[in-house]
Amino acid sequence: MSGGRARLQSLLLVALCACAAWTVARNAMRMRDADARAGGADARAEREGALATVFKERVAHLAENERILAGVHIDPPPVQYDHEMSRLLVRCVELTGQQFIRSSMIADYDGRLEQLPAYDATLGDYRLKALFTSSDNSVAELMPMTSAMAGGPLVDPVDLLRQLVGARLDQALGPQRGAPVFHGFVLESPRDTIIAFRGTKSAIEWIEDAAIFQVPYVAPNGETIGWVHGGFLSAYRALQGPTPLEIARGLDPSKPIYITGHSLGAAVGSIAAMDIALAYPALAPQIRLYTYASPKVGDPEFVRRHSALVPNSYRVVNLADLVPATPPTRMQSSFVHLGEKWSFLAQLGDVIPNHLSTTYLNAVERGREQRGDDGLSNFRPAFEP
Repeated sequence: MSGGRARLQSLLLVALCACAAWTVARNAMRMRDADARAGGADARAEREGALATVFKERVAHLAENERILAGVHIDPPPVQYDHEMSRLLVRCVELTGQQFIRSSMIADYDGRLEQLPAYDATLGDYRLKALFTSSDNSVAELMPMTSAMAGGPLVDPVDLLRQLVGARLDQALGPQRGAPVFHGFVLESPRDTIIAFRGTKSAIEWIEDAAIFQVPYVAPNGETIGWVHGGFLSAYRALQGPTPLEIARGLDPSKPIYITGHSLGAAVGSIAAMDIALAYPALAPQIRLYTYASPKVGDPEFVRRHSALVPNSYRVVNLADLVPATPPTRMQSSFVHLGEKWSFLAQLGDVIPNHLSTTYLNAVERGREQRGDDGLSNFRPAFEP
């Protein structure tokens, strides 16, 4: 993509977030105006009428959500969830985040995993086959973003949006670094292949997460299959050196292919699994998709087709994590989850800690995840000694 087109895309992303902020602000202004009119003789009746309208709309909204969800049936995976493999995969997604952070601090870091804190002997017989990168130039924004969001009291969403838009405008209009950024890796062993994608780390990725608009999913063969989150698809299409489809071309169809990711990486991995299954049908039966803290990726049509092509799909969710509840079910089309649900409960007191890949790593390594919502009844602290 040329520099001019890249900057134009950046400005469009900022505009989308500004529209989202305006929607929130507009609703607040409507309530303020109603309060201002409350001094008249009909104030009480006006307020009661407004409340009745709000409640009626909410009931209708919930009914529509239930109708959408009832229309999506996902059969149990033919291959059972593998707890031991899940422990290895969630360690891989932790490594993807550490890989990105190390690259932001050490200019000549080449992406090797052995230097990272989460690397251990369980990965000893895997070799690094490839690295996923992009030319996103927002690495320098990592430290202020993570320091502002990593702990303490809940972040004011308006203030956070202001920071994100401001940072993205500075990036779009300022000097372009064009430095490669790590997004994940491919590992290969005599037994299987692991394709891992990391979650949100940089400012542009927070904007892409927040850009809740839907676009058609166009398969490698040109077929259109439902609608997906535009920001997630943009992040997937931006992957370079090599792309997931280029990697898939050289994979052994006799070995399992584990695709995994956390948060944004879970969404990217879900799209990658669909692309690979469609482009290389011989590989489809070998794909095992394990996601952690995945948001909703696509509409019911996309999810139904995804489930048919990639039936061995599992999503692990912390029931105290807000991210898997997003985006809203009702949008331009609608958003629903894919994959068999496995859950645990780790309430660490704030939005960010509940969502971190480290929280998922600690819970899965201790075997806390249970099928469906059973993780709620099996609550134990994720970080107990």
